[in-house]
Amino acid sequence: MLYLAASDDETFGCVMGLVEPYQKRRSALAEKTDNKGNLPSTTLLEDEVVRIRAEKGLIFECGKGSLIINEDGKIQLKGTELLSRAQGMNRIKGAGVNIN
Repeated sequence: MLYLAASDDETFGCVMGLVEPYQKRRSALAEKTDNKGNLPSTTLLEDEVVRIRAEKGLIFECGKGSLIINEDGKIQLKGTELLSRAQGMNRIKGAGVNIN
């Protein structure tokens, strides 16, 4: 206990606080990990493939560009300019394709 005396007479004063040994706090991210250190929405490195899993969705943003993946399978790719290149066949496939 930290006590501050109001005068030379120690009959008056106040308790300033409680002094306890320092305990390092775990980060909020560390508190969500399982016993192997994995997060529920986890990033794994398996055979040089990075897998990021999320329950509701993923958003990657950089400047004016973004990639949004929703849990229903909808994927949005946004940017000021999009470039698609392929050395082989570059296919656009879907139930319907709307260009412009």
